[in-house]
Amino acid sequence: MRNTMHPMLNIAVQAVRKAGSLILKNYELSDIVSNNLRNGDSVFSAINMALEDIIRNIIQKFYPNHSILTKENNNLLVKSKNPIWIIHPIDGSCNFMKRLPHFSVSLAFITQGRTEIAVIYDPLRNELFSAVRGQGTQLNSYRIRNNHLRNISSALFAIDCSLKYREYLAKYISAIAKSMNNIKNIDFRITGSTDLDLAYVAANRIDAYCGIGLINYNFIVGELLIQESGGLITDFNGSPYYKISNNILAGNTYIIKKLLLGIREKLC
Repeated sequence: MRNTMHPMLNIAVQAVRKAGSLILKNYELSDIVSNNLRNGDSVFSAINMALEDIIRNIIQKFYPNHSILTKENNNLLVKSKNPIWIIHPIDGSCNFMKRLPHFSVSLAFITQGRTEIAVIYDPLRNELFSAVRGQGTQLNSYRIRNNHLRNISSALFAIDCSLKYREYLAKYISAIAKSMNNIKNIDFRITGSTDLDLAYVAANRIDAYCGIGLINYNFIVGELLIQESGGLITDFNGSPYYKISNNILAGNTYIIKKLLLGIREKLC
């Protein structure tokens, strides 16, 4: 079902679509990044900066007094109570550089410490995931809901881990698999794009997401899509303090409860 677009969401959509057009124009340049690392780094940085400028210019045109944060200054995110826009010019940068077609441009609006609007755009598939607080989650303007089915015979999990905790990854995968012992077939993916992982959980393409040792910047856009689709997002203790622990679980209520039991028993 289509809904009337929120005015601020309209600006966000305009910004990510324009940035997505530039990504498509420069996608073939990722050959340079792959084949010539030194020159490739400067090419990718130039593309990244151009994308930030596109999004920043559109936002500042309509909201000149709002703050704009990127990965480089994300440490201000938790401290500020002022209206903030969070920009992910390319989430899945390694995929982009290797021409692996799985990345997105993402944008979130935060005020009073709460994410109010979130947009994740996959320009290659022309898929736009969006959420407005209190108005649900949409894919290409159609409402999507995270399902609450319990009787599932197979499950697909996305997992992500910062380099600092990479040595513990196998333990987490084992704990997750054991906690889902009533499901016959369990498979895992490390896709390289946290934003798309969370969008896919909201759309039921992935059953659950586990993020280990991430920074707030990594999941600040996707969290609202999960919440507004009816899904659950917690830390590894089942509490809402994942922005402090930087460990998150996302999925439907039934799966998250099962995961929490497994992770507590095996790892805590």
